Parts: sequence; C-alpha cells; structure tokens
Amino acid sequence: MARGQFYVEADLISHPTSFKESGFLWYGPSVIYGLGKSVEVGINVYIIKDASPTKSIELQPNVKWKCFDNEDNGVSSSIGAMVFLPLTHQTNTAGMFYAVVAKKVGKEFGPRFTTGAYGLVGRREGTKSKAGPLVGYEQPLGRRLTFMADWYGGRNLMGYVAGGFGLTLTKNGTLYASYNFGNEGRGNNWLGIYYGLTF
Repeated sequence: MARGQFYVEADLISHPTSFKESGFLWYGPSVIYGLGKSVEVGINVYIIKDASPTKSIELQPNVKWKCFDNEDNGVSSSIGAMVFLPLTHQTNTAGMFYAVVAKKVGKEFGPRFTTGAYGLVGRREGTKSKAGPLVGYEQPLGRRLTFMADWYGGRNLMGYVAGGFGLTLTKNGTLYASYNFGNEGRGNNWLGIYYGLTF
C-alpha cells in the first residue's frame, strides 16, 4: 500500500463439512494501511466456529516491508511478520516471519513467480516443523481475471497448496476465491472467499 492508502477485505474461510466431522468456519475483516517508505501494517480479525460450544476470536497483526523493487527488471523482495493471537480459545500464541523474492516476466500479461522461506516461533497444536519453503505463481488471464497458486512447505498450520482466481469487479474492488489442500492429514482442506476494496 502507498502511504495513506487503505485496503479492507471481508474474509470467509471454511472446511466444507459438519462441525462434528472437523468442519470449521472462520470469518471477519482484514485491514492493511500504507505507512510509506514501502512499509504496510495490517490486522486480521477472525471469528471462529467449530465443534466447540462457543465461538472463538483470533487477532493476526502483521507488518510487511518491500525492501527492494526494480520495476525495469520486474524484480522485488519483501520481508514480513505476523502474530497469531487467540483471544478466547486455549491455543498458544505463535508468530510467523518470512522473506520472498518475486520476478515478473514479460509485460502486462506475463506471469509473476515468487519464492522464499518462512519460519514459525511459538508452538501451536499440530506444529511438526518450524520452517519451510514457499512458492507462488500468478498468471493474468486478461485485464480482470488472474490465476494464482501458492505452496507453503512444512507440517504445520501454514503447510498447504492452494489454487484460485482473482476477479477485478470495479476500479477498487476485487473478488478472490481459492481452494487449499493441507500438506498432511486426510480431509485437511478448506475453501477461501475474499472481497477487497482499496481506498
């Protein structure tokens, strides 16, 4: 985000089965604000419904810095961090930090490749590895539609492979949808739907 620019997103994340069969539903807003000098800060606020008798809430404050950007060569790099802060359920606080390098190939409709690595601090249920590689791919299919794919290696809360699409609906609004498969565990998958606005 440029200095003073806001991005607001409505998120819906669901494992599409009954709560009794390990289904879950996460929903809430995400907000990002541009501080300037290629730094942005944000927070995700998720309400969580699952087999537990009560709803849970988790905050995810985050920060990102684009430390290198060469538009002529289509190369950029960023580092960032996020904290997973449960407010109402018995899960330990954890954090993630990451570094990535991205390369844009060709002009307007060329693909973008991203690679990097991430690490986790703290411990949450199901965490078997504390770090892993990450890979991303974006392919514009026109002026409004983009195909996207991501892979986070590792056996933890971040480990998944995902594919989906982004559709620009208005000048400032974009709808995203993706399906995500966990790196391990039968049925460890979820659907994500997101709608974002830039101000």
